[in-house]
Amino acid sequence: MHQYIFHKALSSICLLFAIYSTAIAGKQNPYVSIITDQSIGSSVQHGMNKLTKNLEKQNISYELIRSLKQAKGTAILIVGLASGNGTAA
Repeated sequence: MHQYIFHKALSSICLLFAIYSTAIAGKQNPYVSIITDQSIGSSVQHGMNKLTKNLEKQNISYELIRSLKQAKGTAILIVGLASGNGTAA
């Protein structure tokens, strides 16, 4: 069950990244702002680790921040629960 939830969360993260990365297509070193809620579950953290490692492998720079106001990237990825008081909501 947890593995299913992890894969669902990772799929959502990848989908959001793909949508927002279209704005930076063609650039060699795009700068991505990844905005996360204050507290994220272990499965989401695992997905974030995989995502950031893949960004590093592709020489894509990124920043991990807590609010949209801090975002400096061309592409913005918001990670968190859609409900509640977090940034993603």
